[in-house]
Amino acid sequence: MLPTKIWTRQSVKKVAVIAKYIIESLSDNGWHSLGQVTGKLKAITDHPRLFRSLSFGDDDYPYCVAEVLDTIFPENISLIPEVIDYFDIDLWYQQKNLEKYKKIFISASIKSADFWKEGYVKVFVSHLSSNRERMSAMKLGLANWEISAFIAHEDIEASREWRDEVEAGLESMDILVAVVEPGFKESDWCAQEVGYALGRKIDIIPLRAGLDPFGFFEKYQAIQIKGKYPEAVANEIAQTLLKKPQHRNMLL
Repeated sequence: MLPTKIWTRQSVKKVAVIAKYIIESLSDNGWHSLGQVTGKLKAITDHPRLFRSLSFGDDDYPYCVAEVLDTIFPENISLIPEVIDYFDIDLWYQQKNLEKYKKIFISASIKSADFWKEGYVKVFVSHLSSNRERMSAMKLGLANWEISAFIAHEDIEASREWRDEVEAGLESMDILVAVVEPGFKESDWCAQEVGYALGRKIDIIPLRAGLDPFGFFEKYQAIQIKGKYPEAVANEIAQTLLKKPQHRNMLL
C-alpha cells in the first residue's frame, strides 16, 4: 500500500518522539488502545516478542517497538497526528524537553502561519464565541490600518490541526487583544491565550466589555468598548498602537 502522504523530516522526528513515549510510558492496555486508534491491533498482538519483552523489561523491547511502529505509520502517515493527539504525546514531550518540543511541534506550525497579511502588524484577538460577528467587523476595521487580525473562537473543540494553527498565531503575533467580558475569566482558551502573551512578554491591549482585566494583565491600560461600534473600537486600538514607538513605525 502506498503512503497517504509524503514523509518529511518533521514526520520522522515525531515518530521518534512517539517511540520514546511508548518505551517510557505505554502499558499493555496502552498498546491495545494504540491498536484500536490505528486499526493495527492484530499487528500488535501478533508480534512474537512485544508483550513478553515489555513485561520482563528485556533489552530488545525498543527494537520490538520500532518493528511494530514500522507496520503502522509507513502505510498511513496521517495516523501520526492522531496518535499524538490521542495520547497527548506533544504535551508529554513539552515537559520532557521544551527546546526540542518547540523545534518539532511548533516550528513547523509557525512556518505555516500564512493567515497573516504580509507587512501588517499581527494582532491575535482573544474573545468569547458570542462576539464572533462583532470581532469579524472589528477585523475589517483593523485592516484599514494595515493591522492583520487573527480571530480565535473560544468554543472550538477541534482537531489538533486547528490547535496547531492557534498556537502558530500565538507564537508569531505582535500584540494580543483581549475582549474582557463576563465569562472570559472562566474560559480555558482565553486564559491560556493571555498566558501565552504574558509568557512571550508582548503587548496586551485589553478591551473592557463589562469586566476589568484581572491577574497578571490587569496592569495593562484597558479600552472601554461597551456600546461602541466595532469600527470605532478598531480605530481606538490603532491609536493605542500609534502611541507605542515599537509599533508606530510599522503602522506609519
